[in-house]
Amino acid sequence: ARATSGDKYNNNKFSICSIRNISGVLTKKRNDCFVESGQPICGNGLVEDGEQCDCGYSDQCTDSCCYDANQEEGKKCTLKPNKLCSPSQGPCCQKDCTFKGNTESCRQESECALEGKCNGQTAQCPTSTPKTNYSTCHSATQVCINGACTGSICEKYHLEVCNCAIEDKEAEAAELCHVCCMEKNNPSTCSSTSSDKWVRYFNKTVITLQPGSPCNDFKGYCDVFMRCRLVDADGPLARLKKAIFNPELYDNIAEWIVAHWWAVLLMGIALIMLMAAFIKVCSVHTPSSNPNLPQARELPATLRRRKNPQTRSRQRPRDEPPQREQYQMGQQHPMGQQHPRGQQYPRGQQY
Repeated sequence: ARATSGDKYNNNKFSICSIRNISGVLTKKRNDCFVESGQPICGNGLVEDGEQCDCGYSDQCTDSCCYDANQEEGKKCTLKPNKLCSPSQGPCCQKDCTFKGNTESCRQESECALEGKCNGQTAQCPTSTPKTNYSTCHSATQVCINGACTGSICEKYHLEVCNCAIEDKEAEAAELCHVCCMEKNNPSTCSSTSSDKWVRYFNKTVITLQPGSPCNDFKGYCDVFMRCRLVDADGPLARLKKAIFNPELYDNIAEWIVAHWWAVLLMGIALIMLMAAFIKVCSVHTPSSNPNLPQARELPATLRRRKNPQTRSRQRPRDEPPQREQYQMGQQHPMGQQHPRGQQYPRGQQY
């Protein structure tokens, strides 16, 4: 579903599908929605019928020309005595409650309209003078019609805008985000502005759509790289479901298994060996109620690095002096070794 542009025929009419869906909602919600108040709301900052001005409530109003909404009935949202206008009425009213001169600007110049200027008599900004019809606007993708940028660039040459829809043609995929034109009531002539068909109008100039514009017959949108991104109406869950339960996927897997049976066999053997090694390693940490089996090991104790007993025996505190070994006469040095040379013994004794 999509909205019809305001310059197209039947743009203000609903389709049968839309009427059916909207009617279902209105039937259930008709008592609570679309209830017209029928009276202006003083304090909303909008000048409505029956109000002279509206500057909001007392904590919001900075207007010295208008009574705020907290005043008594009959006084609120009205001009104060001897005040000509209020800035809440429009940009052509000054803070001293007088109208701006006819040389004061109240609206900036746009692509399709001249600068707006006050007339010195009203607070509202008068309508700007429109520029020449069919002058380009919106990055040369549209033209001005009665002061608004609403027409397509195709209308400048008495053509109609169309969507460059393609059917799986990679060579023409880039044209999906081009401005395409056709002869009136002749869709078969729809082509890009860069095609040879419209060379007399556009001189093969590539005119691209603005980012976010619909493309490929409203099936996608143009991104900043001028590529048409298709819109998936089903959503990510539906895509995931199709990817998992797609029969073609399982047919491809079956064909691969038949063609590479030896690889499947090797993967099965490797999986069995991996499972056996995992069970063997983890079995020593699994508690058992059988008293004949060794007690289960704790995993942190197994992973902790053990110190070498010889290295631990050699370590001593830095402040502890080395002890001098003494041996009695006739006693051999440990490990069956003799005393080293230069060892002295008590006088009168021999070793």
